[in-house]
Amino acid sequence: MPNERVKEILKERAIKLRSEKKEEQKHEEFFWGLEFLLDKQHYIIETKFVSEVITIKHVTTLPCTPKFIRGIINIRGKIISLINLSHFLSKEEKELPSIYKVIVLSMQEYEFGIWADEILGSVKVKENTIKPAQMFELNNAPGLIRGITPESKSILSIEKLIENNQIIVNDQIN
Repeated sequence: MPNERVKEILKERAIKLRSEKKEEQKHEEFFWGLEFLLDKQHYIIETKFVSEVITIKHVTTLPCTPKFIRGIINIRGKIISLINLSHFLSKEEKELPSIYKVIVLSMQEYEFGIWADEILGSVKVKENTIKPAQMFELNNAPGLIRGITPESKSILSIEKLIENNQIIVNDQIN
């Protein structure tokens, strides 16, 4: 076989292998998430929205606020609203715990906390394994569940939670 033909074949193989590798990388896209337990259900939030996770003992309740606002908390001099995700997930209201595990979330100019029964740790979620969540559409927050992992863990969309008109409380009492 002439040298030119060998070079041509090797070049074709290299191009094919490179394109297969790029295709493989596309299918391996993933994100890191924080897994937590709420009402015996596993949920995941993308870590890019998580500022910190803290444990607190005291929540200051606010009168005349919607049911989904548990109250406010003071984190190093910063006042953060604590939101009850159970309201948006159509779960039953339950008694307040004596110790809160709070996930502080940030997106754009919004910062708020959600409480969890248990923080389970960080997980790597492959994008191509997420099942659509159309059957899990919620009346209180359409699109809040972005998808379901193969292990039946619900991935929450913080973008959809923030876009929800209910979450912005701008009422005044006269």
